[in-house]
Amino acid sequence: MPELLFEIGTEELPATFVAPTMAQLETGFREKFTAAKLWGAESGTVKVTGTPRRLVIYATGLANRQLDETLQLKGPSAAVAFDPQGSPTGAALGFARKNGISVDALSIVDGYVQATVQRIGRTTLEIAGELLPQIVRELTFPKAMRWGAGKLRFARPIRWLVALLDEEIISCAVEHVAAGRSTRGHRFLSPGEADVPNPLAYSEIMREKFVIIEPSERREMIVSQAKALAAEIGGTVQIAEELLDENVFLTEYPTAVLGAFSSEFLSLPQPVLVTAMRKHQRYFPLVDSSGTLMPNFVAIRNGGGEYLDTVRAGFENVLSARFNDARFFHELDSQTTLTDKINGTKTIVFQEKLGTVYQKSLRLPLILENGGLLDVLEPPEIIALLRAGLLCKADLASEMVKELPALQGIVGEEYARREGEPEEVALAISGHYKPKGAGDPLPGTEAGRRLAIADRVDTLVGYAGIGVAPTGTSDPYALRRAAAGLVALLATSDSLPSPRSLFEAAWSAYSDQAIKQTATHQDAFASYMLLLTQRLDAALEEKSVRYDVREAVLSTPMHSIQETQARALAFGGLVGGNEAKEAQAASTRISNILRFAQKEGIVVPCQAPNPALFDDAAEQALLDRYSAAESAFAAEMARREYPAALKTLAAIRPAVDAFFEAVMVMGEDVDRRDNRLSLLGCLRELFQQFADFDRIVAGESGNSTLHE
Repeated sequence: MPELLFEIGTEELPATFVAPTMAQLETGFREKFTAAKLWGAESGTVKVTGTPRRLVIYATGLANRQLDETLQLKGPSAAVAFDPQGSPTGAALGFARKNGISVDALSIVDGYVQATVQRIGRTTLEIAGELLPQIVRELTFPKAMRWGAGKLRFARPIRWLVALLDEEIISCAVEHVAAGRSTRGHRFLSPGEADVPNPLAYSEIMREKFVIIEPSERREMIVSQAKALAAEIGGTVQIAEELLDENVFLTEYPTAVLGAFSSEFLSLPQPVLVTAMRKHQRYFPLVDSSGTLMPNFVAIRNGGGEYLDTVRAGFENVLSARFNDARFFHELDSQTTLTDKINGTKTIVFQEKLGTVYQKSLRLPLILENGGLLDVLEPPEIIALLRAGLLCKADLASEMVKELPALQGIVGEEYARREGEPEEVALAISGHYKPKGAGDPLPGTEAGRRLAIADRVDTLVGYAGIGVAPTGTSDPYALRRAAAGLVALLATSDSLPSPRSLFEAAWSAYSDQAIKQTATHQDAFASYMLLLTQRLDAALEEKSVRYDVREAVLSTPMHSIQETQARALAFGGLVGGNEAKEAQAASTRISNILRFAQKEGIVVPCQAPNPALFDDAAEQALLDRYSAAESAFAAEMARREYPAALKTLAAIRPAVDAFFEAVMVMGEDVDRRDNRLSLLGCLRELFQQFADFDRIVAGESGNSTLHE
């Protein structure tokens, strides 16, 4: 079976672009070639690889051509296709012409015109020439560019294409670049061109041209070389996965280089040195057996082993200059305290319409106090938390953070500890920036966690107040990340305040500072809660909770993030059981009649019904069942006994069924009608404290909703 090779040769791509683009290429190939019936995962394989200068699809198991097909195509109804005299109308003539057959060849099946068409399969070589450029044009990037006279937007200019089906060139082009069989080697070690005779030979040709095409192999080369160099001087290399990924996709032929710097720089805080090495130079730090930073590093060169002394000297000189700058800024910062630096935040804009960082730092203690974040804490903890809230943004005015923004919070922790602040305060200053993203650890202290909550609430409420929210394709202020972090933080304890109380505290803090909020209180709260609900939904999806269960639980009032998450997780395991089915049946029957009443313009509140207006024993029986269930259900929910709470709801169904069989709810007597609806309204509220059962899909396939 034929093999396919498609290489997109480019100018150097940003390291962070390569892996996501590889994933898009694989998805595009699988979808398009499967839809064209040329490839299938059951009989073929596809591998996508990449370097900074090339993206490559290698696929096996393709068909030589599409199979010939006999298609039965359904057309217009016979009544439309033929007039009363049996003569074809324009509809029949057009349908026949469209499918390349005569009108006499049409047949009528089940009242509709049908055309039998023989479709001759096309060759893979021909179709691949159409599909491959489509895959390229559909790629998306965080930032794209145009070049020359072309209209294609791509991460970097495309310089060459290789497209082969076995030994044959696939005729295709992207913009002005036509595909052939000529590839290019490493830009410096082997810059010339080389012809690829067939896909199977490609990898070895690349190796000869000093290009290690597999990212996994480059990763192993970097790790093994770095560890070996560190071992030579009795050290251990610290390999952060994010930095390793970056180096993998910055190189085509990686070579590790051991470098050194003056030990006098070790007097600087270790996080400063490590950040300068990792973030700015992409170097790997080394530590000794006790975990202390050594005056050494490992850098990765995109090239071979020639002239390593010169390369090493270049790496060292650049790092030395960076460290000298850091030392200067550190000494400058030492002349003032963190408390002094608070005034410096008055000139740092948090957001144009939301004031300065200084104003934000003044709001945080208000949110901590008024939002309930000081509850259950002991006095020493409260003092430490409020102190951390006051100081947590001060390091943004430090020279060190201005030079190395990635050190925000970290520098604050170091400076607070140096100035004798309590350890709880120092750790909260750095911890309140966590989590920085998905998978990032939460703050390690209670003060850090509560300060992190206040900080994110301030941000989310502020932006909601000026009507700013993420769109489907844009989130320039990282509000989704802030909301996801807030959800993760609030899910850690049920002793934390509700989203509503936190919102109110932040809203008041903004009002106290006379910062104009263009959105109404109601709209801002709705925007804030929508964002939190979406992030909680995403978190539950990651925990494999069914989509309908998520919808059912998240449609109920959210008094506590932790409780809502726990209820969704529990319901996800209960939804297929008998209790869930019984509860849903009762809830659906109640909802159906209440929806009908709403359509009739009847408002149905939850009010205690008047037994004097009951006509049938079934009404009193349902009220008694409701009264007993209400108290039991409340206790079970308070204890988080969700299976028992669901069982309590399920036990209401017989009384609901008996009620509907005995009573005409929407009778002509308005007083009695409203009395019955009030009882059903209370039952609906009871059920919806657990979940909106109407959103649950019946059956494991999830294809139909259970209705009466």
